[in-house]
Amino acid sequence: FDDHDVEKYLFSLGIKFERLVTKDVAIRFRASYLQVKFHEYQDTEIIYHDALTTQHKFQLAPGVVFPFTLNRLTVYGGFEAVAYFHGDINTNYVAMNKQFPESTIPNTTYIPSGFTAGAAPLMGFSANLSKSFFLEAEFSMLMMYGTIGGKTEIVIGEDVTSTQDEMKGLHTEPRVSFGAGF
Repeated sequence: FDDHDVEKYLFSLGIKFERLVTKDVAIRFRASYLQVKFHEYQDTEIIYHDALTTQHKFQLAPGVVFPFTLNRLTVYGGFEAVAYFHGDINTNYVAMNKQFPESTIPNTTYIPSGFTAGAAPLMGFSANLSKSFFLEAEFSMLMMYGTIGGKTEIVIGEDVTSTQDEMKGLHTEPRVSFGAGF
């Protein structure tokens, strides 16, 4: 609605280790990495606006699940304790008048990293399609407490301005994942 084009680049990588302790109880450990790049731009005959935002996130989550297996299908429920590091958010802006490109002053916004921790009830399934290949899907609702953000710095040329943009308290995050493995 604002005549800006938007591109999102997401990359996520995770690993999960799971060990059956008894027939009805398994312990697990998950770790994941997420990189987010958000690019918004507008290019007209007179002006060019460009904003590129990046953030990295890391997550560690030990948990317990209670599997029920029937032939090649396993359905499970359980919970995880989750520690989540939310990396810095950096945005680089360029606003250029094409008639006077030498007057362009780029600026940068920096929002500091944060840390949250909490618990996530979960449910999912795993389907063994062969002895060495499986598909799985999982849903969980992460409930966490912590601080994200803080003193935000805005740099325009030589000038630095700061604001306090902190989110502190209880946060929720629905999560859905799909995977395949050998």
